[in-house]
Amino acid sequence: MKVKAPHSPILARLDALGARMEGVVHQEDLYFQAPDRDFAATDEALRIRHQSQDDSGAPFHQTDPPDQVAPSHQVIPPDQIASSHHPDSPRRTSYLTYKGPRVEADSKTRLEREVLLPDPDAMEAILQALGFQPTGRVRKLRRRYRVQGYEVALDGVEGLGEFVEVEGEAGEEDRAAVAEGCRSLLQELGLDPSEQIRRSYLELLREAGS
Repeated sequence: MKVKAPHSPILARLDALGARMEGVVHQEDLYFQAPDRDFAATDEALRIRHQSQDDSGAPFHQTDPPDQVAPSHQVIPPDQIASSHHPDSPRRTSYLTYKGPRVEADSKTRLEREVLLPDPDAMEAILQALGFQPTGRVRKLRRRYRVQGYEVALDGVEGLGEFVEVEGEAGEEDRAAVAEGCRSLLQELGLDPSEQIRRSYLELLREAGS
């Protein structure tokens, strides 16, 4: 569950709850559109994520020329991106992730499949050869915490601001209980679960740019 909220008061509440910090990472997500259907219409997503450990707190730089992303969906203007790390850094890890349609109206719960990419450039080339086209890019700084069995992510998203996201792993049989636990933890953090945002950061960036 994701809510737009400033991070400063949340940090104090996380400390009071005994949350354990699990790290700070930069994430850069390149999203693709399928050749045979509109992922926005089917509520699916396919992305390549580049993730690197944060050493400075500086924002991402753009690792690909802007003309490699469809201009109508270029969600982050290149002149807003500052350099912070080299794309070939050994600390960078890349993943291919597929997200299926949301399975319920009250949360962001959905099927997700993810694999590690030893060669993300090759995977991007394969996807484009198969007709999958880059459609948007999202960059954020994520601070991860673990509390009460849930992950709390404090996201600073370029072009959007600060968000708090609470997630828990759930099977078919305990989905409702995990969703209720997420709502309860949001309340303990001083946030209103009814204000949760079900749209992805990519969707929010497109809305902000329209």
